Amino acid sequence: GRFFDIFADTKKKRPFKLYAYCLMSNHIHLVLSSLFFSISSTLSIIESRYAKYFNKRLNRIGHVFYDRFKSLICQRDSYFKALIRYIHFNPVRAGMSTDPAAWPYSSHLEYLGYKSRGLVDQELLLEMFHPDRKLARETYTEFMSADAHAAPPVVDPATLAPMIYPDRTLPLITDPESIQASLHEVAQVCSNGDTALLRIPSKRRNLCSMRHEFMRQAFQYGYPPTQIAAYLGLSLSAVSRTLNRI
Repeated sequence: GRFFDIFADTKKKRPFKLYAYCLMSNHIHLVLSSLFFSISSTLSIIESRYAKYFNKRLNRIGHVFYDRFKSLICQRDSYFKALIRYIHFNPVRAGMSTDPAAWPYSSHLEYLGYKSRGLVDQELLLEMFHPDRKLARETYTEFMSADAHAAPPVVDPATLAPMIYPDRTLPLITDPESIQASLHEVAQVCSNGDTALLRIPSKRRNLCSMRHEFMRQAFQYGYPPTQIAAYLGLSLSAVSRTLNRI
């Protein structure tokens, strides 16, 4: 209960999209995307707040979370759907539940329409199944009836990496007409402090995703494609094509 309260409060103050979650006894799985703040800094705040609550409640000190979280980039619809199914089946594979619908600490029940904590942004996944919400839930239910032990599709190991917490975060945009962060500040957040990574002429998936996130956030802060292209050392047409895609 308290963990989800902290999660919901943080989501209001530092908006992000949450597509799926599953809270286990010793870890949690999340599928989410950032809007204005880096994922690592947001999760750092959630972990810190919960650790303070947990330690105070049990009159203890020390770390609550064993290690930094690890992340992977999800870029394909097929992987996105399979990943959410894999996460929702976690309690079944761990022998903690006989059915994902019997586990109360995941987003599966929200997708079925039975229970809602108001945390999950369901539209993206459900629209992949059908434009009609009722039919989408039915198709999702059929999709979930597949093998509980099926693993997600294999991804490039280069996209798997432990995330570090950046030293600074960006302010939430309150006035779209005003630019509240410099391009360098946006770059620091998107690159976890190593802005040189954004200018490396590489097509590695993790570096491309980092550049795309920088373009998206910079554009949302009001910077025109010409300035974004100049900062990255790319052509205007390359940046424009990317912005049109994302």
